[in-house]
Amino acid sequence: MTKLAQWIADLPALAADREQETPERHPPNDFYGHATTIKACTGLPPRSSLGLYIQHGVRYDLSYWERDFSPEHRAGLVPSQWRVEVLRSQLDLTLHPIGPYIHYARPLWTPEEIARERAALGRTLLVFPAHSTHWIDSDYDISGFVDRLRREVAGFQTVLVCLYWKDALRGVARRYADLGLPCVTAGHIYDQLFLPRLRTLLELCDATLANEVGTHLGYSIHLGKPHQLMRSEVTRTSRDAKMLGESTARTRLDGDKFTAAFAPPPTEITPPQLELVEKYWGISSLRSPGELRAICSEAEQRRRTYFFTTLLPRRAAGFLRRASRRLRGGGET
Repeated sequence: MTKLAQWIADLPALAADREQETPERHPPNDFYGHATTIKACTGLPPRSSLGLYIQHGVRYDLSYWERDFSPEHRAGLVPSQWRVEVLRSQLDLTLHPIGPYIHYARPLWTPEEIARERAALGRTLLVFPAHSTHWIDSDYDISGFVDRLRREVAGFQTVLVCLYWKDALRGVARRYADLGLPCVTAGHIYDQLFLPRLRTLLELCDATLANEVGTHLGYSIHLGKPHQLMRSEVTRTSRDAKMLGESTARTRLDGDKFTAAFAPPPTEITPPQLELVEKYWGISSLRSPGELRAICSEAEQRRRTYFFTTLLPRRAAGFLRRASRRLRGGGET
């Protein structure tokens, strides 16, 4: 069995739901293995905890996800300078653009192993369908999407579908398999090898395609893989009305520009595509391992200072006030 065939067979295990295990004081830092990847790249101890926050995904709007942040952190990592400008007026933090996070991940296979798989696969298209989340189910006409793929995208000997873990659990892989397309996954959101596995899959392919804009778009372009956006109508449902409302209420920017720039078949990377990827993924903001380590070290020093001079005294004062009220018979407030 080839390595790729083993990954296809292992999809249920890779997608299986699990609890997060991370040394990070702020667990969202290690969604998709971001913190683990940065520590590996910079040589920081794997069991250490970063002293800054990591925006866990690329955003195309002017809002932010509150869970990305921790009260202790005085600095954060984001992909692009545009994102720094968006958040500067909203957050009292020092923000550092570092470009596409995939840049800092190393493939799980050697160059020789990747070359052997590529030779066996022939010209390969990697497809990223619209995905669900913990709280929201995303549905689209899979059969119609596959029909369009076969009708409009030619010249590929192999087509692989890269599923989000949640959709693998929802049985989507079986539906693609029934239509003759094998599925892979980069892993669970809590899998610390997510980014290296995704990097491996991207190194295997010649081009990528999706039916929605996603983080994979900028990662593909950064790694020199032409990308096509073949939009589908996607329906989202959730048992959590608040989560669904927050998702649908966001005003996503430059949607028409993405649609126009990435409509052509994935044969080349064009200037309009690079302009959009630069804005949101920040390719010009890439850092060397040494630069990234220096950012992390300075952020940890700022975190320690802020914790001991501000947060700890504030928490101690709050504890003493509550204890005093209990002694006076006032109870909790």
